[in-house]
Amino acid sequence: MPKNGDSKDEFLSHFFFRSGDITSKETFLRLKEELAKRDDEIGECTHKLFYLAVVPDLYESVFLNLS
Repeated sequence: MPKNGDSKDEFLSHFFFRSGDITSKETFLRLKEELAKRDDEIGECTHKLFYLAVVPDLYESVFLNLS
């Protein structure tokens, strides 16, 4: 039986934060490289979840660059 908090800590260890200039393609290229590296370490293509703390006017640009 896991100790209290072990499951939560293990779960949260998969989260990370990256900041960058969302108007720059370089930001998205760095993110793509980091995500690919993490997938390689795990040995499979993982599911991704993005939290966007940006104004709605920038959504389209962000979504296009993430795709």
